[in-house]
Amino acid sequence: MIKQSNIRIGILLILFISGFYTPSYGQLYDLYIQNTLEYIERGETEQAIFYAKKAIAKDSTKARGYYLLGSAYSNEGRFEDALTTLEEAESLDDVEIQVFYMLGHVHDRLANFNSSYQYFDKYLKVDSTSLFVLTRKAHIACKIDKYEEAKSILDNVLEVDPLNIGALNIYGFYYESLKDHEQAIEYFSRVIEIDPLNASAFYNRCKNHSFLENIEENCSDCRRAIELGIEDATFFMLDEKKCK
Repeated sequence: MIKQSNIRIGILLILFISGFYTPSYGQLYDLYIQNTLEYIERGETEQAIFYAKKAIAKDSTKARGYYLLGSAYSNEGRFEDALTTLEEAESLDDVEIQVFYMLGHVHDRLANFNSSYQYFDKYLKVDSTSLFVLTRKAHIACKIDKYEEAKSILDNVLEVDPLNIGALNIYGFYYESLKDHEQAIEYFSRVIEIDPLNASAFYNRCKNHSFLENIEENCSDCRRAIELGIEDATFFMLDEKKCK
């Protein structure tokens, strides 16, 4: 069904560009939205922003254009712009649940952790089954010292999906926040057993080995995290010269 819709929109766009077809007001809005979605998926944020703005100019009463513009801004690291745009989406009558998630994400990136927690909670009041959003909420709960709630959420997620990498990673963060670095290392090790290419787990395990001054393990994990793309791991190397 989605493929057929995409093909139809593509044909209309070709005809429009060729001058053989003049789309209606609503159809033109849909074309702009479709273009925005495709450019976001391809990681071409400048083009996504361009078409999202055209969609908003065509119909500023719909939340979808603002949501996609905010998402594109977020992907580009423009979190203040993303926040303003997503708040506009939230104010409209046809606001979608995804807006709550993106607001939670953006507030997290801006270190507005209480606001982030509230928006993830708002999302979960609509859909309490999303393991991904539950895990994000648990992460934020740790950041605002709601440790019992974080543990309860993570236990529930792992009961449903014992191999949930996101929950296992956040459980490691939970123990790190409590300064129980041995337990944190155990959870990050479980992630690595499931996914040997998980850069975040190597980075976090490297960090916790540094707190315990486990030089050899720290060196191995930091080096592996760097190989997998997290260059910041050099900051936690106990002996950078030996590790290199």
